[in-house]
Parts: sequence; C-alpha cells; structure tokens
Amino acid sequence: MDAEFHYYITYLIAYIAGYNAKDARIIAHSSQYVDDNSRLIIVNNKNNNSRYFSCQTQTYDINSIILHHYIYMIYHFIPCGHLLHNERADGQRDATIVMPDSAHARAGMYFALKQQDLYLLGIASHAYVDTWAHQNFSYINTNINRMPGFAPCLIPNIGHLDAFILPDLIDAEWTDQRLKHNKRIINLTRFISAANGLFNLYTAHIPQYQMKHKTHQINLLFEEIVRIVVESQQSPINKSIWRQKRYMEFGQHIGIELIPYDKKLWTKSAIAKENTHHRWLNYNKYKATCWYKFNEAAKLFKQQALIRMHVL
Repeated sequence: MDAEFHYYITYLIAYIAGYNAKDARIIAHSSQYVDDNSRLIIVNNKNNNSRYFSCQTQTYDINSIILHHYIYMIYHFIPCGHLLHNERADGQRDATIVMPDSAHARAGMYFALKQQDLYLLGIASHAYVDTWAHQNFSYINTNINRMPGFAPCLIPNIGHLDAFILPDLIDAEWTDQRLKHNKRIINLTRFISAANGLFNLYTAHIPQYQMKHKTHQINLLFEEIVRIVVESQQSPINKSIWRQKRYMEFGQHIGIELIPYDKKLWTKSAIAKENTHHRWLNYNKYKATCWYKFNEAAKLFKQQALIRMHVL
C-alpha cells in the first residue's frame, strides 16, 4: 500500500472510529511515515557528546539479509507464523508467508491499543493492513515469491518485487499465477477488507449501542472509496492525486479537514543537518517532538514483534 491508504484512508478511518482530528492525523502520519523513514539518522548532542540513533522502518537495500529480518518482517511483511493449507499451484508451504489479519499482525495492534500510544498505533496499523496487500509473499529471498515468467537472476525473489508495485496500488488488478484458485487479484476488494479490519480493531472497545453512527459513516466511506477508485480511471490527471483530493472532500463532508501529508514535516521540526551530522533543533525539548516519539514507538514495536515471533 502507499500513502493513499496508509495516510488518507487511515486518517478517515481513525476519525470515524472516534479519534479527534489531531490524534487521527498522528496515527495516519505515523502509518505512512513507516514507508518514508528509510535511513538511519544519528543525532549528535554537543552538550554531553551523546548520540541518538533513529529506528529505520523502511529499506531499499535488497541485498541486506539483516535489514530484511529487522525491517521487512517487522513493519511490512509480517509472517503468518505457521504452515498454511496448500493454496499454491506449486504445492509450496512456508511459515514466513504473509496472510491477511494474521495472529501476529493482530497482536501488534492489540499491543499498540493497550499502550494508548498514537505513534505506536500508526506503526501497527501500517503493518496490519499490509498483510492484505502483501498476502502470499514473504520477506525473505525465496522461490515462494517467484512469479512465473520472471527469471530469478533478474530480480531477487524478495517480497513482491516480481509483481513490482502492483500489490500496493488500490486500483490495480493483476494475476497471481502462483495460486491454485482466485488467481485474478482485485486490490480494491482486498483494501476495503483491510479498512474494515482496521476499523473493527479501532472500535473494539466501544459498546455496541454507541456504534450505530460510526457504522453508518464507515459504510459511507467504503462506498465512497469504491466510487472514487472507479471514477478516477477517467481522470485526466494523476489518478492518485485526484483520489487524494476526493478523500479530503469526503473528510469535509463528515466534519474533518484532512491536512495533506508532508513526509519531511517531523524531521524538519526536530532535527537539522550540520555537515555530515544531525543535531537537535531544541535539545531541551527534543523528547516532545513527533519525530522522536515516532522513533521510540518504532523501537518498541520492533522489540515486541521480535519477542512475539521468537526471534529474540
């Protein structure tokens, strides 16, 4: 998935679920920032010669096995953790395969909700909904990921590289020849299911008698998402940008002004680069910055995930 779901749709889901506009934005920004936080940043503190290490949550280094385990597995391709019933045409089974709404993915959400940490919840939300987009793929370099027709020497069989970005696009329809049945994949169907799963977890603590209005609004959102995606195919401009504007219009309809995503917002509000190093803009208040809170949440999410998946 990309910013269209991780930010704009998540923003709307969180608001409908009951989070106020400010909190919904933090959740959504954290969710999308998982994809944009793609390098390790070291912040030097000249006051006491200490250093702060960020927590990288995305990588484009497809050759690093360590990064695959500590980034892809944690934040993007949560393994289901057990051998699945055979749905593959090649008969292969693997516990590292991603499956939607898996126990490990839900556990990350339960932990974040219990902690009542908005940054942690955004990170968990990203990993959780990605189990729909990345289903039947694995975070490791394995033939499990190989799509028929691609020479393994051309593209490493990591994640959905053989399928390019198709699994992450809400309007994409593609064919997964690795499967026995239901080879034709309609992402919109998967993404609506992911949105419903996310909403159900956000509202799990809310008494049923308080859910009528929220249920009505979330159904309106699902209908609007389908309408927007279908109508965007006739858009003369960038379809994704056109859809983002429509999500913002829907937000106004339900009482929230969606603030456009800015991937540099949190970094430029917290740190500055000096030559080859970074420094805090305000050392006395750096722990109050969104960038710091996100990185601390990412470290906690990783720690809990590794323990849960018996890696530590």
